[in-house]
Amino acid sequence: MVNKLVEGRGRLFIMIFGISNTLSKFKWDDLTEDIAYKSAIREQKLALELSAAKRERDFYLSKVDQSCALNAIEERMKKLNDYIFHKQKVQEESGMNSELPVTQKKVIRQFRQ
Repeated sequence: MVNKLVEGRGRLFIMIFGISNTLSKFKWDDLTEDIAYKSAIREQKLALELSAAKRERDFYLSKVDQSCALNAIEERMKKLNDYIFHKQKVQEESGMNSELPVTQKKVIRQFRQ
């Protein structure tokens, strides 16, 4: 029967006829569930990717902060060493001891217990 209907008709008619036969079995609920499921999966993947990117960003920023802190410490140590070296050099030129003079006495404090 289908062959008799399709005989002598164009491709467009055949396509429309095929679609109309499948549309009678088509369920909109299946389509909406499938779309909702795929969008939920997509959202989960995006959230996972976003959290991984945030983790990488936080790790990188912590390493940058750590590097800045270490550079500041090294700079302070370099200035201190330069100061000590300069002071020792001045003392040696003036004929004094090469040791640094102690300017403060050690204070021992006693607290009642």
